[in-house]
Amino acid sequence: QNMDIVKGFYYDVILDRNDATKKYWFEGKRYENSFPIFTRYRFRMPTGAPDMSFSATAKEDLCIPTPHAGELSTIHPLRLGKPYRFVYGATLRGLGTIVDALVKTDVITRGAVIWSGPEGHTPGEPVFVPRPGAEDEDDGVVLSVVVDGVTETTYLLCLDGKTMEELGRAEAGFAIGMGFHGVHVPVAQ
Repeated sequence: QNMDIVKGFYYDVILDRNDATKKYWFEGKRYENSFPIFTRYRFRMPTGAPDMSFSATAKEDLCIPTPHAGELSTIHPLRLGKPYRFVYGATLRGLGTIVDALVKTDVITRGAVIWSGPEGHTPGEPVFVPRPGAEDEDDGVVLSVVVDGVTETTYLLCLDGKTMEELGRAEAGFAIGMGFHGVHVPVAQ
């Protein structure tokens, strides 16, 4: 409802020049205004009026606050447009400048399982990859590119979709720029 998150992406804040990160986010607890909230609305769409005008009403169906909610959310790809139970996202617990953890949210129980790396590790958008032929909605892996701000390198993190425990990682040995969504560009010929 305000510009706090946008101003948090200012260059000095991200690079923490002269303690700009701590000053910006923690003085006055500004980071609390930028916590994600998972909210689902149910819309009732009336049938068309004779003059073809429409209006819809919305009712809040579900609301789950941080840290049990995340940004850049994803679900099992075969559950799109259907009822689902688990949502995977990137969340901010106030320990970093952008996001600092990955979260699996159960929209039925409102419980969550959180993965968090060491200080200075910033995970990107999670991607859920289901196990072929799996019966359970959360049977698969969660992939995320994580920037290690301490060593200035990046790794591809692989988590168990049920437990959010690390299964492995592929170290890049160099920094890969963070983006909010995957960008796939063919190699120049």
